[in-house]
Amino acid sequence: MTHAEGQKSSWKSNVRAMTKQWLDMGLRPRAVTRDLSWGIPLPLEGDQWNGKCVYVWFEAVQGYSTCARIWSESVADPAGHTSGKDAWKDWWCVAEDGTTPRHLYFLGKDNIPFHTIIWPALIMGLNHAKNGKTIEDEINLPKPGDFALETNVPAMEYLMLAGGQFSKSRKHAVWLPSFLERFDPDTLRYYLSINMPENHDTDFNWPDFVEKINSELIAAYGNFVHRVLTLGHRLPSSDSGPLAPLEKPQLTLDHQNKLEELHASITASLQKHRYKEALRFVMNAAQYGNQMLQAATPWKYLKDEAPSDARTQSLSDLAFGWRIARYLAITTQPFMPFSAQKLWQSLGLYGEVSEVLWTEATNWDAPMTWNADQPTPLFKRLELDEILASEQALVDANADTESKPGHTVKGGKKKKTKPKEEMNMPEAPEGTTYLEFDTFMEVDLRVGRITSVEDHPNADRLYVVKIDDGSDEGRTICAGLKAYYTPEEMTGKSVVFVANLKPRPLRGVVSEGMMLAADDGNENVRLITIDGDISTGSQVR
Repeated sequence: MTHAEGQKSSWKSNVRAMTKQWLDMGLRPRAVTRDLSWGIPLPLEGDQWNGKCVYVWFEAVQGYSTCARIWSESVADPAGHTSGKDAWKDWWCVAEDGTTPRHLYFLGKDNIPFHTIIWPALIMGLNHAKNGKTIEDEINLPKPGDFALETNVPAMEYLMLAGGQFSKSRKHAVWLPSFLERFDPDTLRYYLSINMPENHDTDFNWPDFVEKINSELIAAYGNFVHRVLTLGHRLPSSDSGPLAPLEKPQLTLDHQNKLEELHASITASLQKHRYKEALRFVMNAAQYGNQMLQAATPWKYLKDEAPSDARTQSLSDLAFGWRIARYLAITTQPFMPFSAQKLWQSLGLYGEVSEVLWTEATNWDAPMTWNADQPTPLFKRLELDEILASEQALVDANADTESKPGHTVKGGKKKKTKPKEEMNMPEAPEGTTYLEFDTFMEVDLRVGRITSVEDHPNADRLYVVKIDDGSDEGRTICAGLKAYYTPEEMTGKSVVFVANLKPRPLRGVVSEGMMLAADDGNENVRLITIDGDISTGSQVR
């Protein structure tokens, strides 16, 4: 409990919520065996233990340190490591000066409690026994020489596919071999990174994939670097390339400061395991570069060689565009390594961008190089209709086979199959229209916690409700509940809301969803609330 309290500032909200839920339930008996024919047999004698194996998440976490010990004995010691067979302790134990190794556990949300409660409890128990303590003695946090506890557990929620769970058996999946045959791998890496389920479940669907690649990745990042390179190629070159002679660092100080601020934000977000946020800051840098070029209008001066302050400033900004492109190659590398390396080489730089120091991104004194080859776009624009057609063809080709099942396609036509058995389905009652299941699955229902309720400034019957939806920003929903609730009654409730309802202005305030409520027709309206604790942003199924 003390350890969990101390991690509040570093754990993400979903990790804190699930850990708190388990701790609030108190200690409960939990089976640590399973009836399985595979796994680690239970090391107890007696027929009653036959066929029982140790539950994987009771023993697997201990395998982390076991693997380190095996490595020390089989690799480090024979190689002459100064600590010999105890080399593993450098990565697992608190040092004599109190410094601790960094342990980060990247996992799905279903494994959170095993790494925030069970594993820390096992570690503290091992330390307790190692130090000669008994069950009667107080259990303490690790001290020098003890096993260290985890640094952070940046667990993810679930990534859904077109509103449903990924499933090989139902052929509801995206298969990498077929994807990589047709698409740049970095387009998938970008989409998965910017759509990462950090605090709540997110959805992979092809229309959104195409939209984000075309309007974000290509329009901002790809467009900027291609503009810089193509404009540079239209200028007369020198031994150092066409842009180096045009650079005037004293004229780009504001640009330098802006890029340094963004770099600090990217770094801080990565350190906090806010990867989507970090990538957004990277894309902001690309967008800033586009805005800089648009304001500088360097294309006006490609043929106009008459000296002027405006020309000097404009072409200096264009030259600084090369430095922004270099900056982007370094900062996009953790997310999109293939396009980052391609850009690195397009700038005339040698070696691997993955080996360049992170801080080099803002080294404005780095030598400006040039690649004389004609530049090509980093990415190709995607066409949704072509993707849906190819995905549906893959579904159809694999519908009757068990090898490499295809995808179900959101937005594509369904393949009609003959039912194995004709069934008489009941007709909809009078006044009712049945909803297709696939249509219903497009509605994204989530859990949110009401953080504040205020009167709408322009509507007597509406509240302006702030919702914690698991994201950093939260959302605003306008709700006509004034006749049924006071603000105090609503604040703090965990409610269900429609997350993918198109935002719309309601009397001057943009509403970003709709909360679910029951209405008995007799002026009695009650919000649909959640029974128990669960992470905000959790999907309602």
